[in-house]
Amino acid sequence: KIENNGCAKRRSAAYIGSLHDWQGIPDLLRAAKILKERNESNIVIEVIGGGPLSSYVKSFIKEHTLEGYIKYHGEVKKEDLPEIIRDINLLIIPRPSTVSTETIVPLKVFDYITYQRPILMSDVGGLTEILDPDCECMTYSAGDSEDLATKLSLLIHDDHLMEKLQTSALKKLKIYNNWQVQASYYEEVILSGIG
Repeated sequence: KIENNGCAKRRSAAYIGSLHDWQGIPDLLRAAKILKERNESNIVIEVIGGGPLSSYVKSFIKEHTLEGYIKYHGEVKKEDLPEIIRDINLLIIPRPSTVSTETIVPLKVFDYITYQRPILMSDVGGLTEILDPDCECMTYSAGDSEDLATKLSLLIHDDHLMEKLQTSALKKLKIYNNWQVQASYYEEVILSGIG
């Protein structure tokens, strides 16, 4: 997409949630630094939320002069989110690989799907249990900020792929909202583990 001044339109990707190490915030910030080093100034990462790493986010932005690459919103009221999300192209779930992130399915996945934006997420088991990589989302290697930056740049400039992933994820959400289907799915998983 081209703006009137002939420059490529800026695209934005966002993380929405609490700011903790186990949410992968340091990996996300390093990916923004890599985008700057690659001179990809048409991508901005928006960080929406608060928590223990709020000061770290602010100092990282300042220390690495990332004001044009990271926009930190801080905590935002739920009713104000739709206005912010309206201008966001995709959402990121940057979880690192830990025992809990590999085994626990976060509710964040379902929240993200309801925002109706394509999702770029790490390949930890708790996430890929819900969304099928390359069909309902795009994944990158957990903990690898280089791969995160590369996949972000690839996905955010591919409108067709973003639309496809978003549509497929919404279909998956409708399945998960049907508890009868969910119950039979987990029954099948449990029985296959027993047999």
